[in-house]
Amino acid sequence: MIVTMLFTVEGARPEISRCVNVESDLDLSRLAQIIDASLGFSGAAGHLFIHEDETKREVFAENPGPGERSMSSMQVGDMPPLLYVYDPTANWNVSVRRIGQSGLEGPTPLLVHAQGPDVVETANGPEMMTRLHEEARNLAAGLPPNMEITPLLLGCLPVMTPDRMLDRLSVVDQVAVATRMGFVGEELDVPEAQPPHFDDLPDQDLTMLLDAFLEQRPDLKEILDTDPNPHSNPTLIAAFQEFFEDTMVPVGDGAVDMHAPKGFSPVLAQYLETLGERAPLTTRGKLKVNIVRSLIDVLDLPSYLSQPREDTWDAIVFGRFLLEKLGFLTRVGNSLLRTPEGTDFLANPSIAGREAEFADACAEYFGDWTWGMVVEFLTGDLRGPASPAIDDALDTLMVLGGVFEMGDVNVITAELTAVLNRGQV
Repeated sequence: MIVTMLFTVEGARPEISRCVNVESDLDLSRLAQIIDASLGFSGAAGHLFIHEDETKREVFAENPGPGERSMSSMQVGDMPPLLYVYDPTANWNVSVRRIGQSGLEGPTPLLVHAQGPDVVETANGPEMMTRLHEEARNLAAGLPPNMEITPLLLGCLPVMTPDRMLDRLSVVDQVAVATRMGFVGEELDVPEAQPPHFDDLPDQDLTMLLDAFLEQRPDLKEILDTDPNPHSNPTLIAAFQEFFEDTMVPVGDGAVDMHAPKGFSPVLAQYLETLGERAPLTTRGKLKVNIVRSLIDVLDLPSYLSQPREDTWDAIVFGRFLLEKLGFLTRVGNSLLRTPEGTDFLANPSIAGREAEFADACAEYFGDWTWGMVVEFLTGDLRGPASPAIDDALDTLMVLGGVFEMGDVNVITAELTAVLNRGQV
């Protein structure tokens, strides 16, 4: 069920509010992420929810103390009107209330309307934001600066013209807010990411690589120089995500040692079990990051990305492709559902009798020409080097259990042999 929520910053002039559609089964810890993204909070400070009426006062915290409740104990569909307190040392209080049940269908969280600017977190509260807004208005009108407020204004915002300051403190880019919320929506239910250890990173000077990347993108440098809120600029976010995904790749030939022959069936069964009976997808139809992380662990893939995507690894993309082609998964809306055939497969993992379908799926995914070269190589003596054109396909088959290494020799499993022969003895 989708419900409509209204977040309003108390005491803000001009008004700062966001109307958002969310799933009713979200708990408060996840709702906090959406509130932060919609209003422009960095999320770095502590936060809590408070419910108070004539009879009692309840506090919901991430790490509850005596007399407090966990945020995970309350879902949006059951919550009363709440006060969201961001950074208890400051004065950011947000009224959070449920307006009603939405009749709209589609991905969530969905921004319905954004009123007023993003918060200026360093102002420590709406009262100072109001004073900064008034000073920016006066400066834009050509009035002399108030030397008590103007230095604070320049300290809270990047250097820009008075009219740009006034815009920043008056309105918000609806697309930017929706983009931030879209990124949060993709990461819901994601466990805290462990940063990669520096010893595990490729031996590259990232500073030099980043400088070279920016030299080739003057548009990004202009955004960094002029945008008062560059960390939420969707163009920058997309560009830097592309940079890190292209740069932070594992060194070496990419082949993964599976240590033992497994065969396709048990590996695909692990993949299917990891997805569960229903795997939610992003708005672009991709597996969410928390599921990708679990698959990386299951498939024993190295990863140097804190936020890996489904298409980071061919084995993850091809594994999903196979499970859908074999009828073990089906996409319904923004979810992958396990079919009755998938449940039967988990009870007895075996592709026996379906080798021809498997071979056809390989040819469709890798391409007829590449798959033909793979078949020719794997049906040979396996002692010569493989063509570089099929290295990626061999690595993918190795990860999914079709090939394993024994010394300098590639050994194929009985299941892959049957696939190569299309089930013919």
